[in-house]
Amino acid sequence: MENILEPEKQKKLKKVSTFIFVLAMIGKILTRIAVIFVILGITMAMMFVSKLDIKSNSEIEIKNGDSVVLFKIDDNKIKVAVDGKEDAVGDLTPEEVSKIQTFLNNNSKTKLQTYLAVAGIISVAVLIINSIVLQKLEEIFINIHDNKIFIYQNVDNFNIMASLMISSFVIDLVGSIILNLIIKTKGLEISIVIELMQLLFIYAMKYIFEYGTKLREKAEENIVASTQE
Repeated sequence: MENILEPEKQKKLKKVSTFIFVLAMIGKILTRIAVIFVILGITMAMMFVSKLDIKSNSEIEIKNGDSVVLFKIDDNKIKVAVDGKEDAVGDLTPEEVSKIQTFLNNNSKTKLQTYLAVAGIISVAVLIINSIVLQKLEEIFINIHDNKIFIYQNVDNFNIMASLMISSFVIDLVGSIILNLIIKTKGLEISIVIELMQLLFIYAMKYIFEYGTKLREKAEENIVASTQE
């Protein structure tokens, strides 16, 4: 089926589609690089936590070989003792002291390692899913750039994107709930609304492209039928 767009509009469409698929390609590469950094970061954090010893709700000891570092909260101050030599390094408000003490009361080294492992798995899973979503977006706009707009490959790619975004949404939601329970973060409802809007947009685009593909097929059938008469 011939392109019905004017040459000038075709050029604009090619420019826009090129810009989007290049952005998608860059995003895909960055998310895959981020996976490596997340794995390294979580590994280093796990190694750090393994050296922690939570003495009480106001004392944490870190052992590194023969050296011992003690972090202590005393009179609304953070005090650090390195091999017995103590020094105050900062002031805390009573509210901050209360939050730190509550956190230390409710968590142990094993719990912290579990939280890190869960956070790492969720982060890596979401990043991998997002990289695949960006790859499919890249493929769609490469097709659009090549004047292959209303084709079933694009519809299939939107289907895959929607399914992956549902998986990402569920994983991210579970992770956000866990994080909210641990450190009482805010803004969870806003994040859910934004992700739901993105998901609905992808589904809407999927149905638009599917409808456009069927119209194109119908038009081509009519053209073939008219030439055979």
